[in-house]
Amino acid sequence: AAVNMTILCRTSSTVEALRQRLRRGDVIEYASRSLSGRSDGAEEPAVAADESLTEKWKKNAQTGRFQRPIFVAATKQHVGKTSVSLALVSGLQKRFDKVGFIKPVGQQHVEVESSNLRSTIRVDKDVCLVRERFHLDHIDYQHMSPVIIPRGYTKKYVDGEITYEKQLHDIESSFREVSAASDVVLCEGTGHCAVGSIVDVNNAKVASMIGADMA
Repeated sequence: AAVNMTILCRTSSTVEALRQRLRRGDVIEYASRSLSGRSDGAEEPAVAADESLTEKWKKNAQTGRFQRPIFVAATKQHVGKTSVSLALVSGLQKRFDKVGFIKPVGQQHVEVESSNLRSTIRVDKDVCLVRERFHLDHIDYQHMSPVIIPRGYTKKYVDGEITYEKQLHDIESSFREVSAASDVVLCEGTGHCAVGSIVDVNNAKVASMIGADMA
């Protein structure tokens, strides 16, 4: 089975440590090994000189095997998840043609134009930042922020107006769309480990949904 890379942000010092590792290439190399599908610690077979890593991941996507995402989670809020995500996307774009980004569960949102839907939709503010900063035009806003939890959302969930099955469908279908259009996918978690629990979409649950086992 493929393995994923989970980054837990515990303190603000995580950001500087990650920057240092990115400069050395450690994080991106590890992400590349993780996406290769090897979980036994064995070396990945060498890629032929005329076959880039990007081409290899595209072949996997064409056969229907979606790569497990690099999942950025945290034990506390406001400790640098988005900063880490920005650093990772920047590094990954140096290795892959199409880097996908998704924030399955968001809280603070902004209104944007969806090309697919030809209408205005709400997405998490971090999704807007990452897509515009890195020009991720190969994926539409429609699939980058499937669940938004604004004021009143919890009451609607408790009252049955919003179902767990609907959330599950939206997250899974959005991840499939982003993964199919990308060579590698970065997933940013929401808040801390308990955020979203009352509506059954905390980070651990979401990671399980999309096959990114939390460690």
